[in-house]
Formats: sequence, structure tokens, C-alpha cells
Amino acid sequence: RTSLMDYLGFFTNSTSLLASLIFIACGVVGIRGLRRPSWLDEQRAVAVSCVILVGVGYNVLPGVGTAPGWVSTLLHAVVPIVVTLDWVLVGDRPMLPWRRLWLVLPYPLLWLAMIQYRWATDQWVPYWYMHPSQGALSLSLRIGAVLAGLFVAGGAVWMASRYRLSAGAVSFPASSPISVPLPSFPSLPS
Repeated sequence: RTSLMDYLGFFTNSTSLLASLIFIACGVVGIRGLRRPSWLDEQRAVAVSCVILVGVGYNVLPGVGTAPGWVSTLLHAVVPIVVTLDWVLVGDRPMLPWRRLWLVLPYPLLWLAMIQYRWATDQWVPYWYMHPSQGALSLSLRIGAVLAGLFVAGGAVWMASRYRLSAGAVSFPASSPISVPLPSFPSLPS
């Protein structure tokens, strides 16, 4: 059974596609030397949050992968680590307002609605923990846990937007007197 709906039914696939489009848009804006609009920064933060959820979810929940090993490693370990490091280490992001953290919800809720539709039309769900046969309460608790995990990931992304790495130290908000020196490495002889 290969279809576009099956492919996009997996949160990893739809998140990777969505995140790629957002990252490409950010790159195009940057290459053109334009100022990135705040909505694009927010969508980038949402994409980072969802990619983190993909990485953590895959590596914590048993038996959720169906892809070949190298694909799973790339999508569930390498990409989440690279995307997280990009968000944390590259200082091109603004400080995100906490009142906008709710933006992490619309895309996953739309994905969940699609999954419920797929179950109603052809009894297909992408992950064992989403199967309705486990009971409405169990399914509700699992979906609640996924959304809570998303809020934790989003909170971490929003929090990271408040800090900047500078040469030699981590820069904290002005209200914080903390400065953490970064290790220095000796240069290699040429």
C-alpha cells in the first residue's frame, strides 16, 4: 500500500516535508538579503519543535519505525540533532513571545484530524499507539501525551530563542547575571 496519504500519514514524513519547505523559505530570504518576517521565524520555531518531537518520540516509543535503518537514523536522529543545533547555535532568530507558543498546535492537530479521518475511511493509522482499538481513554491519553511533548519541545525552542552564543560565552537575557564560558581549543599546527 503506497499512496501519498499513507506517506503523509506518518508524522515523520509530513513534518520533514513541512520543515524542509520552511527552512528553504528561510534560506531564500537570507540569500536574497531580505529581512525575515516574524511569521516565518515563528513557523521555523514550530518546525524545529515538531522535528524535536519526531526525534524524541521515535527514540523513546518502541516499534514506531517502518523505514529502512539508514532512513530512520537520518530522519529520527541526524536531522533532529542538526535542526536543534542550528536553532541553538545560529543566532539569526528573534526572541519569540510566549503568547505565540500556541502556534505549535495547529499543524499537529490537523495531522491528528487526518489520521482520524483515515481510520474512519479505511481503518488505517500509522502508529500502533494511535490505534483506536486500544480504547478511547487510552487513545486520548496517548494523544494528550504527544501534544504535551510537543509543548515541552516548543517551550524549549521558545526558551532557546532568548539566548545567544557569542565568541567565548553564552549570552543570557539582560536580567540574568549569568555568563558561561565556552571551552577554547588550541589550534592545530599547519
